[in-house]
Amino acid sequence: MDDVSSEAGESGLKGYRKRWTERSAPGQRNEKSLSECGSDFNADIDSLTPLAKQQKLHEFDRAVEIIDKTSDDLDDDKPFASSTSTAVNHRQERQALQNTDMKVFRFPWERGRLAKIFGDKPLVSVKTPQLKMGPNNCLRMGLSVSESGSLEAKPVFKRDDAVSSHAIFLDVVKAIVDKSELEDRDAKRQKALEAWWKLLSHSLVSSSIGLKVTVESTADTIHSCALEILDATFAVKSAGTLFRRLYAIQAFEDWSVEHRNKHWLPVSEYDVWTYVKWLQKTDAPATKAGSLVEALRFSWYLLGVEGANLAESSLRIKGVSSQMRSHKKPWRPADLLTVTEVKALHEILYDQGRPLGDRVLAGHALHLLYSRSRWSDLLLVSGMYMDPEEHFLEVATKAHKGARSAEMKTKLLPIVAPAFGVDNKNWAVVYLEVRRECNLSLPLDGYGPMMCAPSNSTATSWSKRALTSEEGSDFLRRALRAPKTAERRISTHSLKSTVMSWASKYGLSEYTRAVLARHTSKAATATAVYSRDLLSPILRELNLVLAAIRNGSFSPDMTRSGMLTPGALPCLGGTPLPEAGLPIATTPVPAGDKRLPEEPHGAASSPGSDWSFAQRNAEDMRVFGGASGYSPSEGAQSVLEDALTDTTEENSQQSTSSSECEDDEQEQHRDLLNRESDYVINQHSLVVHLVRAQGILQCGRKLTPSYVKVYELSGIRCSRCFDV
Repeated sequence: MDDVSSEAGESGLKGYRKRWTERSAPGQRNEKSLSECGSDFNADIDSLTPLAKQQKLHEFDRAVEIIDKTSDDLDDDKPFASSTSTAVNHRQERQALQNTDMKVFRFPWERGRLAKIFGDKPLVSVKTPQLKMGPNNCLRMGLSVSESGSLEAKPVFKRDDAVSSHAIFLDVVKAIVDKSELEDRDAKRQKALEAWWKLLSHSLVSSSIGLKVTVESTADTIHSCALEILDATFAVKSAGTLFRRLYAIQAFEDWSVEHRNKHWLPVSEYDVWTYVKWLQKTDAPATKAGSLVEALRFSWYLLGVEGANLAESSLRIKGVSSQMRSHKKPWRPADLLTVTEVKALHEILYDQGRPLGDRVLAGHALHLLYSRSRWSDLLLVSGMYMDPEEHFLEVATKAHKGARSAEMKTKLLPIVAPAFGVDNKNWAVVYLEVRRECNLSLPLDGYGPMMCAPSNSTATSWSKRALTSEEGSDFLRRALRAPKTAERRISTHSLKSTVMSWASKYGLSEYTRAVLARHTSKAATATAVYSRDLLSPILRELNLVLAAIRNGSFSPDMTRSGMLTPGALPCLGGTPLPEAGLPIATTPVPAGDKRLPEEPHGAASSPGSDWSFAQRNAEDMRVFGGASGYSPSEGAQSVLEDALTDTTEENSQQSTSSSECEDDEQEQHRDLLNRESDYVINQHSLVVHLVRAQGILQCGRKLTPSYVKVYELSGIRCSRCFDV
């Protein structure tokens, strides 16, 4: 009873009495504190050896300090601490708190899944981009040596104003895997083979390729055997062609899996019909259905895909394809360069204060322009040659767009560019000199890109890969300050189109333009494109066009009526051009022939009225000239041969007359007056036509009073009537 009451009494004590009672028994209190604090600790050391247990207890005694917080100011036994010792204790406590690792003490919301929500770490970690020091950025390594000889290195921010404001090539060259052109083509072809086999492997019995693979391969060699057969089947087709056909089939495969729950093999005409209707309903690109028809034709004739022949020859599928293609946006080629912009490229090449990278890229652009080349034509070239007179720069290539057959791929195509352009300087010599300064070696042996990608900021080190057409287009727009807009867009293809446009505007024949553009399909024979000897007269005609631009007689950037200046033109072979003060020759007409009323004789005989007649027909007269002939009246004055020469637009053949045989020609023209003729000429356009039947011309036009008979084929001929 006494014990219980005493325990109850002690438990009922509060405040000062309770603290006094606990203080009266310090040994008991210390044992109780130690037992509570070390309960977990004792449980951990039960499994230790006696020696290790003794060391553990010693470490615990040194780490645990018992603080009596029950004492207060009424405790007379506690001595009064001095201010000095208090300051020292505070300093030690502060240092102890700073040196203590507080991470071991964690709240419940700082552990487990709650730590991700309430913790300091972000849920998404984003790596901070690091700017590495190098020659291509503004962060450099600064080294300083003190007087004592110690070396100190620290990053330095240095802005190179000269490079950042003028070096255009640094902004356009991208970080692409350094791979040669041949390696890149092989990798793309291998990727195309893998993708095609993935499509055909959905049903091995639905294609001739799959059947061959099942017969000739084993379980271990099926993949390699399939790629080998596909590579041989595709022959010399480019990777671009394989991918174009592949993408069309892959889109059809994805649609079949999503909407029909099956693969595309074997091909069903109804499935293809449903697919093209779905394309038409969903406003797909206008050429997507047509691309599928072409891909199915490709799959049938090369791969033997079952059902592809029925689908590609289906009239309803072709009909929907044609309907969609009719809504295609008008073709908009790359815009042409002006003569001023071409001269700006010349200035960049000649300016020795410009970075070498910009100069060599400008020279490469001029090489593409004057050689009428696509960007891909100079990716694999060999054998650069400059003639001893330094008038032409020539390279040879086997890899170009026109080489589609295996036979064409074995022939070297000469690419020749005039060394003198729209200015009076030899750009080719300067271009080769800049290449030597840049350490850009010429592809003398083997095949390589004409323009590699620079690998440093000074354009003195070059990578293996070729500069891409996108990088070249970006350089052109930046160098010429002609950004891409809705009204105007220039690219690398503008270089080839510009010179071909000049040749067409100047009046060169279609055959000449076909050889200049290296179009074997439009030239008479492929030999004309591949033969160096046959290129000589064609290149001389191109030089005449460039010379006319240099002397100001030909301005291709002006309107059609103002392109040519007749008074400034030299005497050149080709279509005649009228000059001021020269009479317009009339055509001999037999007696009794019906024609439109002519102007009064006095007005027709005066030079001013003749030139007014040419002005009324400015577009045709200034570009193509008038018809030549002789007046039927006796004693008529002959016209100057240089101004009025018998030519045609297509063959550019020139026929000259001699003063020695003038009497014979007059007698011949008198004989012409007494015979019939099937040729007529339009008095306004001065184009010669052929009469097919009464009142109808060979080209389908009606025979109106604007046409009069002629008795010789001189002047411009109608291309439909004479099939030229």
